[in-house]
Amino acid sequence: MLVVGLVLLGAAIWGIASWLTRPNDAERCLNQLSVPGFTKVTQKADTADAGPWAEAVFVGSPVQDIKAIVTGPGLQPRLPRSAKQTTSPPPSQPAAILPVEEWVAYGDAADNCHVSIYKVLDNRGASWKLTEAQTTGMKDGTMNVFRFQVTCGDG
Repeated sequence: MLVVGLVLLGAAIWGIASWLTRPNDAERCLNQLSVPGFTKVTQKADTADAGPWAEAVFVGSPVQDIKAIVTGPGLQPRLPRSAKQTTSPPPSQPAAILPVEEWVAYGDAADNCHVSIYKVLDNRGASWKLTEAQTTGMKDGTMNVFRFQVTCGDG
């Protein structure tokens, strides 16, 4: 009887731990994206008031059109309404250095998820870091760096 109780307790703990560490909807969508010729170098996810989000950074050889190679369930990437991506430093840090990106693609995906793709032009100030070789490649044009951002829901 004690053994059965311990087994059930262990199963319950495992189940709760698995449930708490499962990917959110946006991370599941992000994990299903395929970007041939590119390597994912970082990924993070969380849930905000507007819903779940996830982002990853991919590095690879230069491509003319990232929309032509990225695939995922239900994803139909297109040009965004505006290709200009501007960011302003928070008022508490007016001299903050922020990454410079160009919004190059947007698309709806399965399960009410939405994918934005940004071409990274300068990653200074980003929460993620590239290796020295990747940074040099991004600057001299021998590598492309893209940040994929996925949100899910209507928020």
